[in-house]
Amino acid sequence: MEKLVTDITYLYFGNCKLYLSSVIDLYNRDMVAYTISDCQDTDFVLDTLNQLELPKGNKNATQQQVAFIENWINNYPKRVLDYKSPRLVL
Repeated sequence: MEKLVTDITYLYFGNCKLYLSSVIDLYNRDMVAYTISDCQDTDFVLDTLNQLELPKGNKNATQQQVAFIENWINNYPKRVLDYKSPRLVL
């Protein structure tokens, strides 16, 4: 696996709406993980991500790279949700 991207796609079947969470390897365009569900929640996405067999840790990452990723994970979702918890937004 080289570069991975994820997406959620809406699938309509008549009056039924399903969600497809997928992870695709951009290197060879293989779908390396997917989950289909009738509800779009955190567990739905985590089920997809848990299918991946990723190496634990990156010993070559610099402290600056680690700090950038930690900052993004801790702050970006909060800015998108206007610093509210997901429960308040929903």
